Amino acid sequence: MATGLIRLGLPPLKVGLDCGFYDQSHFSRHFKRVVGVPPGVYARSWSQGI
Repeated sequence: MATGLIRLGLPPLKVGLDCGFYDQSHFSRHFKRVVGVPPGVYARSWSQGI
């Protein structure tokens, strides 16, 4: 769900809060554990087509 929202162009902070995380660091830790990269890096790589 979070990766899809980031792919739509929503900022990682909003995605984290919308997904029920308390703050950005909480979301970032879990996102990195599952996806392998922090949400900001994922968003930049997705927007650049990497």
